[in-house]
Amino acid sequence: MADIKILSTHAVQEVLCELGPLFERAGGSSLAIDYDPANALKRRIEGGAAFDVVIVTRPVIDALVRQGKVNREACTDIGRSGLGVAVRQGAAKPDITTVDALKRALLAARSLVRSKDGTSGLYFETLLDRLGIANAMHDKIVLGPSGRIAELVARGEAEMAVQQIPELLPVKGVEYVGPLRILPLPKPSLILSPRRPPPRCSTRKDLSRSRVERLCWPRWRGRTACDRSKGSE
Repeated sequence: MADIKILSTHAVQEVLCELGPLFERAGGSSLAIDYDPANALKRRIEGGAAFDVVIVTRPVIDALVRQGKVNREACTDIGRSGLGVAVRQGAAKPDITTVDALKRALLAARSLVRSKDGTSGLYFETLLDRLGIANAMHDKIVLGPSGRIAELVARGEAEMAVQQIPELLPVKGVEYVGPLRILPLPKPSLILSPRRPPPRCSTRKDLSRSRVERLCWPRWRGRTACDRSKGSE
């Protein structure tokens, strides 16, 4: 049975797949990791889902702290992840390097998939409003399921995908176009936090801050390079 049950967004899936086994072999506890979009994880935790550590975005952590679901004192920032664009492999890559170019690319797309419950989807809706094209894009938007929505682009079910960069890069059959850097939208921060134990809980001790920080592998050589190669900072 796993010692640590982790609920995590997909944005760090590639990093955890690579570094998780190293953590376990280094003498740490065994890990059981379950992935879902941030807002889906929030609903699961609010519904009583069991977990030891949650890796989600700051707004979700803040909401869970207010509800007493996680321990604020042990929250640790582990990275940032920006939004990017992907198209089907072999398709022409649109110019998204300026505001006007991005607007033209979005309006020219026949369809675009964004996350239904993920932070990237919420940020993208904000972006469309700021660009003044939310109404024009309404009928083109496809709401993607949990996970890597660029898979819909690879299957030909959408022309373009917008999601956090680490969720675009691993998808086979698509080409990464680039990041959305033309507007000052904040990058979603990924926060790692242990649960807050129920009152009088005696089945196990709460995870300490030092133990949580070990999950960030701060001293391990290659961690930063690994994060950046997977699309995180």
